[in-house]
Amino acid sequence: MCKSPYAFFEKDLAMILEKHVKDVAQTSKPMISEDEIIWQGEKMCFSNLLSPVKNDEGDIIAVTIISRNITDKKKAEDALLESKMKLQELNASKDKFFSIVAHDLKSPFQGLLGFSNLLLEDYKSLEREEIREYVENISSATKGLYNLLENLLEWSRIQTGRKEYFPQKIDLYETVDSEIKLMNGNALRKNITLTNLISADTRVTADKNMLTSTLENLINNAIKFTKPGGEVKIFNNQSGDMIEVTVQDSG
Repeated sequence: MCKSPYAFFEKDLAMILEKHVKDVAQTSKPMISEDEIIWQGEKMCFSNLLSPVKNDEGDIIAVTIISRNITDKKKAEDALLESKMKLQELNASKDKFFSIVAHDLKSPFQGLLGFSNLLLEDYKSLEREEIREYVENISSATKGLYNLLENLLEWSRIQTGRKEYFPQKIDLYETVDSEIKLMNGNALRKNITLTNLISADTRVTADKNMLTSTLENLINNAIKFTKPGGEVKIFNNQSGDMIEVTVQDSG
């Protein structure tokens, strides 16, 4: 005597299996399915194998059902998939970090090497004031490089969850002015003018390390893509409570 799935399975699963039985009866082909139900507030997953049973004449007289609870297996698979995705995110973050390091360190080193080479090659013919100017530029580039390294370390701590976001009131004009002084060595090598057009006494709430790192990256890129003799302008626009900072180059 054939019995309905309702005689063996919980109602929600029985409803799904009943539909599968009809499909198997119509197609005369076995079926394998994975079905989910919510039972007592928890998601359950079942692997089901349905096979047609035929008489000597080839007519289907029943459908057998083998159902297996694979909830724990699916949870383990989901946990493994989540771990894999987190690992991929960490790898992507690591690749991004190394890319930023390579990009951001290249420009300050070029400025440092450029001024030191000029000093080394021409020091005999240079006036004291010219030597002093080169040394000041080397000192400025070195300080900028050190600050950049600190910002990159801060960024890495943030990415790995070892550093929190600390917003504070910051004078935007003075911050941009400081960054221009640090980047000025690179700009001078290409005869590029860096102009601070930020409104005086403009204050923003931001994480200082994040802000300076972002400004350095934008200004470095602007210098890179600006032709010799060009200009890079940094200005701001007020939009409600938000302040938009624009780094505009003539490249």
